[in-house]
Amino acid sequence: MPDGRFIERVLNGEPKPTAREDRELFAEIVQDVAGDALPAATLAGVYEEIHQMIEENEEPDVPMLDCRDVERILADSGLEGVTREKVEQAFLRAADDVHYELKASNVIPKFTGKSVKIQTRVATITLSPQDLQCIRQVMHKGKRCLLIELDEDAVIEGFTVKTEQLEP
Repeated sequence: MPDGRFIERVLNGEPKPTAREDRELFAEIVQDVAGDALPAATLAGVYEEIHQMIEENEEPDVPMLDCRDVERILADSGLEGVTREKVEQAFLRAADDVHYELKASNVIPKFTGKSVKIQTRVATITLSPQDLQCIRQVMHKGKRCLLIELDEDAVIEGFTVKTEQLEP
């Protein structure tokens, strides 16, 4: 990675943030506004809103997300209590600049293919961002469980998994 001081002093330019830096900054902003825990469906909505913005963009450059865009995306994704003030404060805390812009394609996982990883002590599951809508974390009999909505039978190493009824 190029030295930021070299870019500023010798080339009279500004160092551009990496995709990872944008992704981490976006996560920090969203967590600041929403808290540490989000429903998977809300996260899927956030990714879908940004993906749509990229797809509908008619400019040759990838769209940038500013404070207002992030506010709209979070509110449209079903996150409650989103206000301009909360988002501006989150931008200030994370980026030290309320006018900071994030490259839209940097903040979401690849929309084609299985690019989202869910990690637990028991398993690692990969799925596409739009399939996050099929995931729920629930409490059942005092235990935290991952519930995955399926359209067909699950198959493990060639064996079809038997469907069980959950007791209330």
